[in-house]
Amino acid sequence: MSDYRFGGESLERSTRDAERSMAKVGDMQARMTALVGRGEAAEGKVLVECTSNDGISKVNIDPRMLRSPSEEIGEQVRLAVNVAIKDLQTQMQELSKEIFGMDATNVLDPEEALAKVEELGNAYAGEMQGLLREITSQQARAKEAMERMQRR
Repeated sequence: MSDYRFGGESLERSTRDAERSMAKVGDMQARMTALVGRGEAAEGKVLVECTSNDGISKVNIDPRMLRSPSEEIGEQVRLAVNVAIKDLQTQMQELSKEIFGMDATNVLDPEEALAKVEELGNAYAGEMQGLLREITSQQARAKEAMERMQRR
């Protein structure tokens, strides 16, 4: 009987690394839902909040602002929205630094991620081919043993 062991040390290490990364991503996603970007304009007369789930989640316009022309109100809302979005992005980058130890822009390099997925896929495929060969070999031995027993 062969001593076939599924998974090499490199494959196990890659799997553990992937599991840790996925846990970090899960943690980041959970914590991101609590982040709220805030922005204001027109000396605090326009307040906007945004979240990663809802986008713009809150808009407050002071009644005094409503006396302004609609173009001015629209411009001040636009400015407050942009500040809120920038604030949320900054909070996300800080969270990314805390969890991953790097800027959000460096968290996932698409080419590197694709190469890692391909590497893991190739490693698993190689392991599966080896396992299939071993199972086929074991089946052939079992069949031969059954045939020998039937001839007796």
